[in-house]
Amino acid sequence: MEKVLITDDGSRIIYDFYPRSNAQNLVLIHGNASNRHYFDAQLAVYQRDFQVIAFDSRAHGQSNNTAKNLTFEQIADDVAALLSAESIPKTAIMGFSDGANVALVFAKKYPNLISSLVLNAGNLRTSGLLLWVRIVDEIMYWLTKILSVIAPKFRRYVQIQKLLMQDIPLAWTDLRAIQVPTLVISGNHDVVRLSHTRRIAAELPNSELKIISGGHHSYGKTYPILFAKKVVEFIKFRGSR
Repeated sequence: MEKVLITDDGSRIIYDFYPRSNAQNLVLIHGNASNRHYFDAQLAVYQRDFQVIAFDSRAHGQSNNTAKNLTFEQIADDVAALLSAESIPKTAIMGFSDGANVALVFAKKYPNLISSLVLNAGNLRTSGLLLWVRIVDEIMYWLTKILSVIAPKFRRYVQIQKLLMQDIPLAWTDLRAIQVPTLVISGNHDVVRLSHTRRIAAELPNSELKIISGGHHSYGKTYPILFAKKVVEFIKFRGSR
């Protein structure tokens, strides 16, 4: 069921809510420049066991952003507002790429609202990305910024692209305060350095690390059923403890 949340700053957040009685809750957070439909091929697996929310992050997809800037903290606050709107006291979160970064910010800011985390291909620092990825992100940012002068419709993409170039507002030591069961999952051919992924898992005190041999950044999109089953298995049997 498609629904609309109006935030305190007047932004419209579009989300799909799949209710299920007496089930664990699961919020899905997509990556940068994407939308909630990234998870479409995974949804059937999640709906068997969970009550699910999938939303377009502000400035992404059908959601807008009335604020001057776009930050990880804003999106984390939007997640909290979605939970409040649906009277959900606590949830598991599965975040992909920038969605994983939002999930970490949410876990730090709202520890009482989270039961478990699945972090797929996130990065605490931009230095954790491969060099060629950082170069491409920089080029795309300036190209989009120039285009926004000519065509105002590109202004939202400047905000989105800029988010890729920002470290998330957490220190490495902040991860140690996140106590919920956490699955850190990534491919060994991801655009996030493997050493960076390993450190994220090492700093989280209650984490499990899964490196998928041959997996790339969008492994969950290429193999949605296989990936979703890994997520369900973790949340049901480890994340619910």
